[in-house]
Amino acid sequence: MLGQIIRMRGTDAATRDRVFIRFHDYRATYAQFYRRSVRFGNLFLHMRQDGPFHVGLLMENYPEFLYSLGGCAFSGAVLVGVNYTQLGEQLTRMLNHMDSQLLITEPKYIPAVQEVMKGFSNIGEKRILVNTYHEKHAPLPPGFVSLDEKLHEVAKEMGPDFKKEPGLEIAGDAPLMIVFTSGTTGAPKGSMNTHGKFMSAGGLLSQRLELGPDDVCYFSQPLFHSNSTFLGLMPAIAAGAGIAFRQRFSSTRWLDDVRRHRATSFSYVGKTMSYLLEVPPTDEDNMTQMRIAVGNGASGDVRRRFIERFGLEEVVELYSATEGGITVMRDPDDPPDSVGECPDNIRILNEDGEECPSAEFDAFGRMINGEEAIGEIVNATDVGLFDSYYKNPEATSSRSRNDQYWSGDLGHIEIAQKGGRPTRFLYFDGRTDDWIRYNGENFPAEPIEKFVELYPAVSAAVVYGIPCAFGDDDVMCGLVLKTGAEYDPEAFHQFLEGQGEMQELWMPKYVRILEDPHFTETNKLIKKHIQKEQVNLDKVSDAIYVRDKRERTYVPFTREDYLALIESFKAQGRERFLNP
Repeated sequence: MLGQIIRMRGTDAATRDRVFIRFHDYRATYAQFYRRSVRFGNLFLHMRQDGPFHVGLLMENYPEFLYSLGGCAFSGAVLVGVNYTQLGEQLTRMLNHMDSQLLITEPKYIPAVQEVMKGFSNIGEKRILVNTYHEKHAPLPPGFVSLDEKLHEVAKEMGPDFKKEPGLEIAGDAPLMIVFTSGTTGAPKGSMNTHGKFMSAGGLLSQRLELGPDDVCYFSQPLFHSNSTFLGLMPAIAAGAGIAFRQRFSSTRWLDDVRRHRATSFSYVGKTMSYLLEVPPTDEDNMTQMRIAVGNGASGDVRRRFIERFGLEEVVELYSATEGGITVMRDPDDPPDSVGECPDNIRILNEDGEECPSAEFDAFGRMINGEEAIGEIVNATDVGLFDSYYKNPEATSSRSRNDQYWSGDLGHIEIAQKGGRPTRFLYFDGRTDDWIRYNGENFPAEPIEKFVELYPAVSAAVVYGIPCAFGDDDVMCGLVLKTGAEYDPEAFHQFLEGQGEMQELWMPKYVRILEDPHFTETNKLIKKHIQKEQVNLDKVSDAIYVRDKRERTYVPFTREDYLALIESFKAQGRERFLNP
């Protein structure tokens, strides 16, 4: 199905010679994208073996990622986009659990793959292909094959057929890409995304952003991330527009890229936008072709400042689940910190499945019924475009309870006037206790807790997310020390750094020493009340420490630090997230 529109763009006289890909100095037209996608598809079919037809990709943003996705579209394969921060045993578990038959990587990750490749279940000898197009490299080690050489080898074997479409009929409900919504130490949790879902998202956003053939969509997130694929790539293809990206996002080079590629649209996550605003301004910041941005996680104040500084017409903030169960999009005149008018099928439900009342506020604008008004954001009608999590029926069932889509996100409804009528507006209030979102990535607290509890002085630990001034969450942990043990900030930091599977984004920013912990009947720490207290020194008597990355330790979090944090939240227009 996606192959049909790639063919149309690549063969139609109006679009075939139009530049589609802009990557540093590299350019590729729609016709080239089509031809290379077909060849990648034939490569995958030629190398196919028994079992699920899954192709793993471990690489940063390169055109070959797009050709691989296009190849999957023509061959019926499913692309498994691997988060390149999840290496070591996590990489082995992920590729094995996802039944990947092939792995395409880049020279940078060869050492990481070499360490664990003996544990691969389905990726055998000469089934690890290395993308060598864009950088010099040493001779490849045993077990690795040049992607370029493999393409030439298969082309020689297939002859003229190598350049022809496989001719497969692929339905709209056929899976195309597995997108990971979290990183775990157990079986990976990958959301199945169909051809139809990709096409639907592309068409919807293309219309909302009013994209046309002269537009260029710049995306900043990794291509394994749903933000780039659903908010950047697919709307461009739907409109016959171009795309622009770099190997890795750089806040200091973003503006140069926007000008160089004449980008008109930009897909973001909240922290990306905040990082860009931290770059020292110039008098020429608004001298670009950029007219619109689309994404999630940016406060109304951040969006306003971004529009003013860079001269945009609009920033389209939305709330959407990677799984496709819910999508809500703002209009320009909606309340600034809402994610838009709430559709009739979206409800805020409590743990018993009962609908929560809308929020009420006092004369100072403070919510007075938060306990009752804040609940889980649910598609109460159906599961939307959500299909399943691959080989994870437990997680699938938790999302699709009672034929409804339960997002795992917290929110509330506020009633305000729109067009002369009272209207329900949706507000996002964070994640449920067990989930943390950092820099656009979701991950559970449990694996971090396991690492923390390995520290010799720790009896029990709890890890949770608290609001960050710049969007998403900061990681915080509460520690219960063993009797007679003392907390050594530097030793604790070094211990966590020394855990091979401890990702950088998992490192707690704040540490709280719990003097009066509360446990459940099964001896699990209760986190709800301490999570609500965040780092509020007006409520917390326990010692709190904050991470000092440069000194590789934790230092005491002081009253001065707390007051500065409050001012930071205010500056970003996110004070409502602080100490609810």
